[in-house]
Amino acid sequence: MSRNVSTAKYRINYAYRIYKQEVGQEEFRQKLAEQFTPQPDPGLFSKVSLNSKVDKLRLVFSSSSLATGKRPFHAVGVGAVGNATVVSEPTFPEHEFFKPGRVFPIRIRHSNFNQVDDASIDIRGAALKFDDVDVEGPFDLLMATGAMAPYWNISSFEEYLNSRGSAEKTRAWLYNFPQNYYAYVDGCRRAPRSYSTLHYYSQHIFQFRGKDGVLRYVKYRMLPLDDAIESGLLSHEDQRSIWDPKRLPDEERAQNYLRQEFAERLKKGPINYKLQIQLHKFRQGDSEEIFNASRVWDPQNHPWKDLADVAVTTLLPDHVTEKTSFALGNQPDSLGLVVPKTVQDYNSVPHILSRAVPASNTAVRIRAPNQEALEGRKQTYTVQVRTGKAKDAGTSGTIAASLTGPHRRTGPIRLNQTSFQPGKDANFEIEGGDVGEVLMLTLESPSGTLRSPWYLENVVVTDRRRGRRYEFPCHNWVQDKVTLRQGRASLPDFDTEVLSAQRDMETQQRRQTIKWKHDLLGLPGYIKAEKHEDLPKDLQIGTEKIRDLTRKLDKIEKGDFPDMVERMGMATLAEKLRGMGEWWNNLRIFQRALPSPPSRWKGIEDYERIMNTVCPTTPACIEDWASDAEFGRQFLQGVHPSVLQRCDKVPPYFPVPEEAVRRSMDVGKTLRQAVVAGNVYLADYAILDGVIANNVNNVPYFTTSPLALFYVNSAGDFLPIAIQLYQAPGPENPIWTPSDSESDWLLAKIFLRNADALVQQLQGHILKTHLVLEPFAVAAYRNLPACHPVHKLLIPHLRTTAAFNTILRERIIAEGSPLDKCSSLAGRSRLQMMAKAFKTFHLQSLNLPANLAEQGTDDAMKLPGYYYRDDGLKLWRATEKYVTDMLALYYRDDEAVREDEEVQLWICDSHDNGFNWEDNIDRGVPRMLTSLGDLCELVTIIIFTATTQRAAHANGQRDVYSFIPNAPWALMQPPPAIKRVSSDDDVAKVLPAKPASLRQAALADFISACGEGEVTLGNFPERRLTEEEAQEVIADLQLNLQRISEISRERNLTLKHPYTYLLPEKIPNAITP
Repeated sequence: MSRNVSTAKYRINYAYRIYKQEVGQEEFRQKLAEQFTPQPDPGLFSKVSLNSKVDKLRLVFSSSSLATGKRPFHAVGVGAVGNATVVSEPTFPEHEFFKPGRVFPIRIRHSNFNQVDDASIDIRGAALKFDDVDVEGPFDLLMATGAMAPYWNISSFEEYLNSRGSAEKTRAWLYNFPQNYYAYVDGCRRAPRSYSTLHYYSQHIFQFRGKDGVLRYVKYRMLPLDDAIESGLLSHEDQRSIWDPKRLPDEERAQNYLRQEFAERLKKGPINYKLQIQLHKFRQGDSEEIFNASRVWDPQNHPWKDLADVAVTTLLPDHVTEKTSFALGNQPDSLGLVVPKTVQDYNSVPHILSRAVPASNTAVRIRAPNQEALEGRKQTYTVQVRTGKAKDAGTSGTIAASLTGPHRRTGPIRLNQTSFQPGKDANFEIEGGDVGEVLMLTLESPSGTLRSPWYLENVVVTDRRRGRRYEFPCHNWVQDKVTLRQGRASLPDFDTEVLSAQRDMETQQRRQTIKWKHDLLGLPGYIKAEKHEDLPKDLQIGTEKIRDLTRKLDKIEKGDFPDMVERMGMATLAEKLRGMGEWWNNLRIFQRALPSPPSRWKGIEDYERIMNTVCPTTPACIEDWASDAEFGRQFLQGVHPSVLQRCDKVPPYFPVPEEAVRRSMDVGKTLRQAVVAGNVYLADYAILDGVIANNVNNVPYFTTSPLALFYVNSAGDFLPIAIQLYQAPGPENPIWTPSDSESDWLLAKIFLRNADALVQQLQGHILKTHLVLEPFAVAAYRNLPACHPVHKLLIPHLRTTAAFNTILRERIIAEGSPLDKCSSLAGRSRLQMMAKAFKTFHLQSLNLPANLAEQGTDDAMKLPGYYYRDDGLKLWRATEKYVTDMLALYYRDDEAVREDEEVQLWICDSHDNGFNWEDNIDRGVPRMLTSLGDLCELVTIIIFTATTQRAAHANGQRDVYSFIPNAPWALMQPPPAIKRVSSDDDVAKVLPAKPASLRQAALADFISACGEGEVTLGNFPERRLTEEEAQEVIADLQLNLQRISEISRERNLTLKHPYTYLLPEKIPNAITP
């Protein structure tokens, strides 16, 4: 059985003990004292001597590489590509290169230092390049197993190199100094399970200059992400004979098993590491020993800090790996080598390696072009095809690839694989004619169709001879054939003829499959599809997700809640309520039993149990839900914050008497004075006036069209002070205030919350985030090719819009939906109300800064605690900067926008078929874009609405609506018309019965849950924008979002009720229900 050592007991380094047993205690002490001599002062010829060593080793390494065709060391290896993501919340000083959340493409090469046989004793290496290029890169990192190097200056390095070649030489070198033995044992591994289970260290010391300008020194290490115990650690027996590296007699694995294992492991998914750093802050008088690569820094004084997550995703062909040069000198200005003073300087080794090793790598790379040149006019390409991760993403069948260049194209070349598995990369090498720069790639099935639709993420084509790499994003379903172009975004005027023709064909084909429909009078145009499955495959939601959504909606529609009922039966809420003091007092009016036929609840406890079945934890806002302070807070910080407007004058149809609200005002202040001071706010639900209420099985439901005044008192509380339940004042429509009886005032607030919930759901949520975005989405697919920068910007946020809206129309908005049985408005009335709202809709109402100014809610001094405004404005600015910076990469000026025929077709189609298909009302959507500023504002509005605005109106619905008395969607009794005749029983009777309550709670949970687990704002797993400049803009957005999150979280720590709905990490990056 092979001694593949991996258990903790073999972590002991016995080198010193073995050394002493061999040479004796006295010689051990003497050698230990002699090995690290004091660093000499630089002399007159120190620099000359250093350069001489560089020239000597450069010649040695290059000669060796030329003779063998291999690297002078680490010749046996395996390479791959992936990415490195800097941690989002670093604990190291702010750094220009290692920006939080920054993502780098990387190449990695694992290798053996000296041995060809993977099962032998040897040091293993990991070279990391922070770019996907062959030679020059911004940052290269060379690491090896073992925290310490078996050398410390040029002399000891040369001795180390000379020890290779025979067991005798190695043994003599080991016993030359104790540290030689100790460091060699520390770094060597025998027959490790995998390259990916080893720990790698930079050993050498580098500079690290943060944004604070302070000079620090840094060491790096890379560990497996799962923190598994390192494999291959040497046993005591191996350490005693470490100079004999041969594989053990019972070892059965192949000589190159590590390379094979690494390749196989990548097929199963990414290999993940964590990259860490140690930092030492420079101080005058620091010992030179800190630069000694054969010493470790004390982790107590120099703790390891997470730097980046490294995910290795794709195997590189051997020829690409061997062409990849890793050089210690490839470092940004903010990092870099420490300049040595002499050849005995501890920093002399990395200095010389940075200059000598690249020459040897170049020598290795000389041969490849000469060999390939013998192939004549044929060209070899590597093609990497990535299939989506969804279970049904794969396909089977023969696939052929054709490459198109500026003037030539290949014929279809079959790929030697017939099955493409979900989540897997397929790598091919094909040979065809030299087409020059590969502009387009066509994949097709020679038989005409695939056995099943195939979700193709992207394709990467590498021209081996030129070393050029081309990326072709797809992110769509392929039925039989697809033609892709390079990932660079492009405007129509900058394309060659062949590319221009392709983009025209692409939009032409889309217009044939994506059509408009206009049969919902008074509402925006939308995509032609009766059901979700009628949509083009590219616009549909994934199979698993649509099954889950359909299953949940079916249960809600049927009233099938066995799990909910079972869990409710297990609740022991009465005991809980009695122990909660103030909460119990707030609920005391509900303690009289409700009427209890089968459709009615027995008491308020049942409403609590409903909430507990859908909320993982009881929302904090429910604790004192009936209080005026909490009632007002939910208008500011709930799910309908956009309803408020500053009251500059109390409307004449809302004649609030001064004396009626005097008790609610600060001492000595009148309502008139408060209005003038800007401390009074209005919520007006005139949109519900005249809308007919629902009737379910001959049981009437009720709603109102109320108005409400809120007052910001001197303590900063936002309090309701007056409610009028209908628009027209009169004797039977009194104005309710906190001075009325407790039951009267609570009933008025419940009716107000009912109206607010209806308007929030239908106007604020469904109409103003879902329905008004669909015209832009449909027009984008019809008029903007995938290479257009506006398409690339919008589609990550709008791709699911048509799909989810089709579900909403079919299952939520339409008559006969679950809302019919739990809402005060039936299907026809819901459509009527939304049509009224769309008639007065203006696009600027979705421009947050403009809308806040229009509503008079932009002043934080006059309206404190309005976190929708505070967080929303930060997110608006981040989105606006992202859009502006991105579009500036492609549009040089206003004229470029006016001349962009495709973007003009997009906005014209949005206007004519989306917003103004049945009238000419000015809704703020132009037919033509005349400036870059206008385009930036429009794209910002669309992205902000699809992400932040939708989240503000959806994320908290479970919190607000799952406790039915807090905001009932349906009311079972008419509102009071006369004061001081209501009782606690009237309050209880007005609340909805069991079926309606269960459906409301389930639908609220459904809406909130749809956004959970989605890709969040600022994250783009589909790499549509491939340019480095565009990726920098994205990284800047991610950094801004991280900062916003940090600010919001810090503020939330001081709040009784944290406002979390607009945390960037809780905002889906695309529309969900």
